Amino acid sequence: MRQVLSCLPAGERVLRFNADWNLARAHWVNGDLDQAEQALADLIAAAHAAGEYYLILAVCWELGRVQRAQGRLGAALATYRRALAVGAEAGSPSLPAAGIAQLGVAAVLYERGELAAALEQAAEGVARCRQLAGARLLAEGLVVLARVRQALGDQAGAVAAVAEAERIGPSPDVVDLFNPAPAARARLMLARGQLAEAAAWAAARGLDAGDPPSYPRECEHLLLARLLLAQGEPEARRARAAGRVRRADGTRRAIAGDDNVHGSSGAGHRVRHLGRDRRRRRRDRPPARRSPDPVAVLARDALHQRRLRHSRGDRRHGTAAT
Repeated sequence: MRQVLSCLPAGERVLRFNADWNLARAHWVNGDLDQAEQALADLIAAAHAAGEYYLILAVCWELGRVQRAQGRLGAALATYRRALAVGAEAGSPSLPAAGIAQLGVAAVLYERGELAAALEQAAEGVARCRQLAGARLLAEGLVVLARVRQALGDQAGAVAAVAEAERIGPSPDVVDLFNPAPAARARLMLARGQLAEAAAWAAARGLDAGDPPSYPRECEHLLLARLLLAQGEPEARRARAAGRVRRADGTRRAIAGDDNVHGSSGAGHRVRHLGRDRRRRRRDRPPARRSPDPVAVLARDALHQRRLRHSRGDRRHGTAAT
């Protein structure tokens, strides 16, 4: 990609912008989030200078996702709100493209547990994105809407949103970093107790407990870990599943959070849900048969990561705006 950039004439602004965007995504796919964040921020500045409102919003969506992956919900929310402010300054706060930023706001509110406000933003954002030419952002927005609906107990609405996202979104072969709908469908299966269907999905995706960690497929690996835990596999496999959850950087970042996260992240909700299941199992299990629980190991590891991030977060990123 850098060779392509070096060959482009100085006047080829559109091609250079797209090449820079793909390079930023390459950093993201490789898990180099600091470099991805800086590259995306530079793209936003370039789009702002050129007065390209749609590009500002589209890149802000990805920048916010990178910041959310680091657990920096305050920074992500500030990114989305700045994108909305740019539209207001341009005199076009009601354009369809503004729905992209609203979906970002909804995703942050969902992580913070502000579900009513998240639902309002997600529904309006999806409605606006239906008017855009591209379908990928709409598909990702529908997944956000599905997560909010599921958290509010609207299982049928969540299933409908995910089904539409799969129908209009990219090929199922695209990794879940850029096509979250298939993994979202599997997550709904687990939530509804459809373990056989979820296992069939994991087998079709070629997932195995012995796979090496892969950042682009992080969500799939986390779902596989949850599936193994839900199936009550033997202790050795449960330990491997818990190890996979510990190694998943996104989960640790989401649990660690930043100093501006008020409320709990989505990952925090998942840990507490697993903790409740663990306590129910403990009541039914004789004390002599208890064994080290992977969820407890995950929680201990997350606490350690939180303390580390708290001690050096200000030095690395500064205080994120809320």
